[in-house]
Amino acid sequence: MTGETLRILHLEDDSMDAELVRAKLASEEISCTITVATDGKQFARILEESADCFDLILADMSIPGYDGVAALELARERCPDTPFIVISGTVGEERAVEILRKGATDFILKGNMGRLGSAIRRALKEAEEHRNRQLAEEALRRLNAELEQRVQERTAQLEATNQELQAFNFSVSHDLRAPLTIIDGFSKAILEDFGTDLPSEALDYLQRIQKAGQRMTRLIDALLNLSRLGREPITPEQTDLSAIAGTIEQELRYIHPDRTGVTIRITDGITVCGDRRLLRSVMENLLSNAWKYTARREQAEIEFGVMEQGEKPIYFVRDNGAGFDMRYAGRLFTPFQRMHRSEEFEGNGIGLATVQRIIHRHGGRIWAEAEDGKGATFFFTLG
Repeated sequence: MTGETLRILHLEDDSMDAELVRAKLASEEISCTITVATDGKQFARILEESADCFDLILADMSIPGYDGVAALELARERCPDTPFIVISGTVGEERAVEILRKGATDFILKGNMGRLGSAIRRALKEAEEHRNRQLAEEALRRLNAELEQRVQERTAQLEATNQELQAFNFSVSHDLRAPLTIIDGFSKAILEDFGTDLPSEALDYLQRIQKAGQRMTRLIDALLNLSRLGREPITPEQTDLSAIAGTIEQELRYIHPDRTGVTIRITDGITVCGDRRLLRSVMENLLSNAWKYTARREQAEIEFGVMEQGEKPIYFVRDNGAGFDMRYAGRLFTPFQRMHRSEEFEGNGIGLATVQRIIHRHGGRIWAEAEDGKGATFFFTLG
């Protein structure tokens, strides 16, 4: 209360009782200015004219010709957040309960005025806390409204971006693929129909054109697949990664029967919850890369396993192949950024970007550790 002058409206028809309240507040060192209303009409007029000018209302409930409950209801209508303390000569238990139910902050018997100072302090403290809560709630409502507006705007932007991306994908799929198909088709026709009549240098040029067109087609297919990963729904189910790895191993050995010096170790029983089709793409990319980059090893070693570290298991694919310089690891998952020249190891530079996007969509992360010429290990987690 120090340094603050309270503005009090006091409904009291007895001047001696009004003076008693004034004296009690002075003895409590409560600095205040008191406006006294002696009847209901004056009380109503003051509230009508200056309801916001008071920090506290004190009211006698036994004003002749005026129901004290009516005063309380009027105060709650005009200034609902202002503390209202009843000071009365006699208040029965039922009457007291009724007063508190209708919104009175407290009530004090005139024969027990010693409670007045503490009651006022408590009422003002509660009122301040209530105002602070209201301010905080209002600020939170405004913030939520702003956030909702931002979400709506961002959603609209994302929808527009997705529509543009779909249009782009359609263009790539149809408008760009068509001329590549024509280039490949006519190159093949020339080679088949006139190959024997062309000089060797011309044949070499045509073969280069055909290979470049085919490579461009593969790149378009990979890009379209990468773009679709962000839009396709995920269907989570129990997925046996060990079984998937075993199937991919059989496929690799069937396609490359000459690679007899490859040892692949697969930990049994690695089961996760995720989209089976997408996780197969992860395993296929990682194991195919390990197979590819160990091609120059007489005794190639590839391993798929899991290790426990913290709350989430960490899955890994390890090989003893070409590896890479960790200084360039930052571009590892960027489309078209390759660690080795295409003359050394073929590829389109999309595979690891695809893997990362799938892992992220499953709430996980992927990273790698490697040493140039000594192999690489790819680690990943799932949400």
